[in-house]
Amino acid sequence: MKYAEFLTAVQDADEEKINEFYPKVFGVLVHFVQVRMGAELHDAEDAAQTSIMNVMDSIKDGKVTEGKKVIPYLMTSAKNHYLRILQKEDKFEYQDTLDASPEDRNSAFDSLVNKEQQEVLKQCLQSLKEDFRTFISHWFQFPGIDAETVASHFDMSVQNVWVKKHRVIKLLRECVFTKI
Repeated sequence: MKYAEFLTAVQDADEEKINEFYPKVFGVLVHFVQVRMGAELHDAEDAAQTSIMNVMDSIKDGKVTEGKKVIPYLMTSAKNHYLRILQKEDKFEYQDTLDASPEDRNSAFDSLVNKEQQEVLKQCLQSLKEDFRTFISHWFQFPGIDAETVASHFDMSVQNVWVKKHRVIKLLRECVFTKI
């Protein structure tokens, strides 16, 4: 694959070409994260999707301008996102251990913070357009669901499912950060 053509397609906002390249780029990144990092399929897909979206944003912002730099940038971004996934998993296990201890003096404070964060997230969910809210609520309702099942449920392509999920999460993240 010629990544310079992918770069040009993104710079020109050529949706047809981007859609042509996307499955190839996605497949390469998923394979890379699985083989190089030992990731499970769903984590590799998440890392690949986020990487592609981030790199496309960087190309649009003019941060990536050379075709030969696209694939190393994609791979580094996918690897770093996967490492953040692992870090979050460790962090959540650590918090669960702390919250489980009744002697933890900060548990009441942590509980209030968690309730506040949940309330902000609920407000942000309500601010989404109805189709986005329905879409992301399905993911929340079935956390282990795979993209193929969601694609079938919403009558979408898998690629569109990943793009829509990324967009909705980005909107939620921005909303939460503005309210906290």
